[in-house]
Amino acid sequence: MPRSQPNGTPNADLSANAKGTPMGAPNAALTGLAVLVAIAGGVFTLQGIGVPIGHSFMVGDLRWTAIGLVLVAIAAGILWRQRGGRTLR
Repeated sequence: MPRSQPNGTPNADLSANAKGTPMGAPNAALTGLAVLVAIAGGVFTLQGIGVPIGHSFMVGDLRWTAIGLVLVAIAAGILWRQRGGRTLR
C-alpha cells in the first residue's frame, strides 16, 4: 500500500525504504567487506609479484597476482556501486 500524506493524498516522494533508510544509501557492512577484499587482493597481488610478505607458498607465483587483481577489481566494483555509480569530482 503506498504511503500517503496526512491529508490522504499519495506521497510522490518515496525516498526511503521500509526501514526508513534512504534509498541508495551505502551499506556499511558491504562497504567494509569490499575494503577487506581489496586489502586481501592487494596482499595477494604483491605476494604474486614476489614481495616477501611473510613466508608463503604464494610468493613469486603469478597465479596469485591474477587472483589478487581480480579481487581488487571486484572490490572496486562494489565500492563504485555503493557510491551509486557516480563519477569522482
